Amino acid sequence: MSTRAAIYVRASKDASGTGRSVEQQEAECRSWCEKQGMTVVEVVVDNDLSASKYARKGRPGYERLVDEVLKTVDVVVVWEQSRVTRDEIQWGLFVQECGKHSVGIKLLDRPGLVDPDDVMPKFMAVMNAETSAQTSRRVKRAMKARAKAGKPQGLLPFGYVKTETGWEIDPSAAAEVRDMAARILAGESLYSLGKRYGRPARSIRHMLLSPTYTGIRTHHDVTYTGDWKPILTEDEHRRLVAVLTDPARVNNTGPKPIHLASGIAVCYICKTPVRYARRKSAAPAYRCPAGHTTRKAETVEAAIEAVLFRAFGAEILAHTPTDPDTDKAAAEATELRQLLDAELDAIAEAEVSPTTRARLAERMEAKYLPRIQKLQEKAGAVENPALRRLVDGGDPRAVWQTLTIEEKRSVVRECVTVEIPAIPPKGVDPRTLGTESVMVTLAGRFFPHGFWTTGRRYEEGEFDV
Repeated sequence: MSTRAAIYVRASKDASGTGRSVEQQEAECRSWCEKQGMTVVEVVVDNDLSASKYARKGRPGYERLVDEVLKTVDVVVVWEQSRVTRDEIQWGLFVQECGKHSVGIKLLDRPGLVDPDDVMPKFMAVMNAETSAQTSRRVKRAMKARAKAGKPQGLLPFGYVKTETGWEIDPSAAAEVRDMAARILAGESLYSLGKRYGRPARSIRHMLLSPTYTGIRTHHDVTYTGDWKPILTEDEHRRLVAVLTDPARVNNTGPKPIHLASGIAVCYICKTPVRYARRKSAAPAYRCPAGHTTRKAETVEAAIEAVLFRAFGAEILAHTPTDPDTDKAAAEATELRQLLDAELDAIAEAEVSPTTRARLAERMEAKYLPRIQKLQEKAGAVENPALRRLVDGGDPRAVWQTLTIEEKRSVVRECVTVEIPAIPPKGVDPRTLGTESVMVTLAGRFFPHGFWTTGRRYEEGEFDV
């Protein structure tokens, strides 16, 4: 019994005359079937009909081909893929239908028969992308609807407790929030509040700037009235924002280091950050808290500066710190965090057992949190203005003298690691050691070229006692 073949031909309007009419398509398909010894049992025609995904008319021939003809033939012969469809999803569905009935597909512009193993991975990728996009749109619509309804979103803020009906005020914690706000408006510093309440000053600032405490829900910079009770009034919030964002305000978030290497340089033995020490009988020095090592402060700072000046002067930067995609990464991280919060809210409201709820929440966090972390790391890779000045400012020594101690320390943190080896044996006075006794390593994303010191390279354990 010979192979049974069906021919499918279609033509939309062809004003240019460069396409193939249904008659020409059929003739070429029949010629191929004859050469292969196949029997043509059906010719299905859709004339003057579009196969794009934007087509408004149905295709009765194609519908009959899928619903009826595929059940009676062994091969479908088509002039080219675009005659079946111009849409990737529709093409994948057609290949699936043919596979169900073990029907081969022959496109005259390609050698051999269509291999479903070549089509289906791409089809599934398109389907998965479409499903993901639909999920994203659905979650965004749900989040917008929750915002319009005044429903809370995200982590529970300090000052509230979560109940079955929503957020309720925690009287004790709310009293702390009101006290913090009153003290800031009275002129107290964030640093003193941090010491009073045992919280980081930055955390207190972020908390008091949140409109959540006024009962306001925000979504993409649009504000809605929340369905929870406010802790602060809108007038208090406006005054807090004015105070905490005033450029003239001195944001005293704690005692600031005034020495170049304090808290940055570490002991080579225990890796503990060294401390700046000043004694009446000796020159200032950086000391290991455990007593492993000590170096004159001017020696350590001179070693750091010498390596930085040499590096910037030699123009060996791997790349400049400018990253135009940081804003996009930050926005994507925020969007993913919102999607995760929405998924967790949905899980929390689902009628399932606590064990199942915990397992689903764990899966959602495993799915989103690694991506959020990578985007946040990329968003954090912002340009360091002080480093930019050193790169573009000509003489690095001259530019260095114009930087504040905070700017210098930011450059040191970003560009080098500093280790102070232990005091050499045989009673060598550490005060006599020079810059060659300080291990300064070019590090980070700007310097991938390895190890430099102001003197020679140190081998492992050379200065260990």
